[in-house]
Amino acid sequence: TGIDFSEKAIALARQTATSPNPAYRVQSVFDLKDVAAYDLIFSWGCVVMATTKRDELLKALKGLHRSLKPGGQALLLEPVHRGFVHRVLNMDVAEFCDVMREAGFTIRWVRQMHFWPMRFALAFLRWPAFVTVPLYHLGQWLMKLPGLRSLGDYKAICATSAP
Repeated sequence: TGIDFSEKAIALARQTATSPNPAYRVQSVFDLKDVAAYDLIFSWGCVVMATTKRDELLKALKGLHRSLKPGGQALLLEPVHRGFVHRVLNMDVAEFCDVMREAGFTIRWVRQMHFWPMRFALAFLRWPAFVTVPLYHLGQWLMKLPGLRSLGDYKAICATSAP
């Protein structure tokens, strides 16, 4: 099941689908009513972009947790930041994980995804691999330098519901 609050995004997904699976529906992450319906939930930027405060985040995460089958997994790829690089939710990853635990999740692991700021140029233009591969590795190396680590965009957070 693919959900998005944007009717245009769902229309595009349906238009490009090659089969009826997955099914799509227009819905907010705040309005999930599914109970123990999914083995896996995957979110790419949805949770952080939909929430501005801790209580909103907790509500969204409780809905995701309720939607998981016992022992199910959630993989969240989210731009979790505190400070000048934050998008909508202004929160560091430690606090984000604390809220996930409060919602009932067990955190399995957290990884920094070093999508450095050049990602926009690399994503929207067709570049040959001899350009993108070295630039990717250069960006990964630069993100390890003091002061630049916080520019990494997304965190990958894998969590489970209680079995």
